[in-house]
Amino acid sequence: MLFVMPLTLKAKVYFNVKNNSGKIELKFVSIKILSYSFRFFDGCLELTKANGKRKYLPLKIDKQSIEVYTNVQDIIFRKIYLKHIGIYFNFGIDGNPFLSSMVVGYFDVFSKILYAILKTKKSEVQMTSKCFPNFESTVIKIGIKAKISLSIYDMIWSFVEAKFIKTKPKRKEIEKCKTTQKYKI
Repeated sequence: MLFVMPLTLKAKVYFNVKNNSGKIELKFVSIKILSYSFRFFDGCLELTKANGKRKYLPLKIDKQSIEVYTNVQDIIFRKIYLKHIGIYFNFGIDGNPFLSSMVVGYFDVFSKILYAILKTKKSEVQMTSKCFPNFESTVIKIGIKAKISLSIYDMIWSFVEAKFIKTKPKRKEIEKCKTTQKYKI
């Protein structure tokens, strides 16, 4: 019974574009399953745990990686039921309140369009949108929270299916990311 009953997971992604830093969290019943801070550099993604351990993932876009992503997306995302999505957006350019307001307004409209699309596909989804301009400083902050429902059986089945798809980056690509990181300030 427990395997078939859907369980609720909360995912949170926050990214500050100006500082090139972000945080990703995954919680199950208020217990952190996954918590990383991340940043992008030279075609790589650096994931850092709270204890300081780092992982490097190469970001390459080619035909094979797009096919793998599409396969994993088909396997995992068809089993996920989105319950709630929250969008946070803060944008500001110091000395230009007109542009700040316009960009935030456009982003708010696009978030409402996304909600309409999600609502037509999944009628039980709810959305919270917090989009506001900042007139006093230059800032770009984006955050997304999602509350999803997924049964253990579906999750296990998806991981078993995804295990047969080779998505792990090659050792050589990880070493390249680490060596390019040494020269960055």
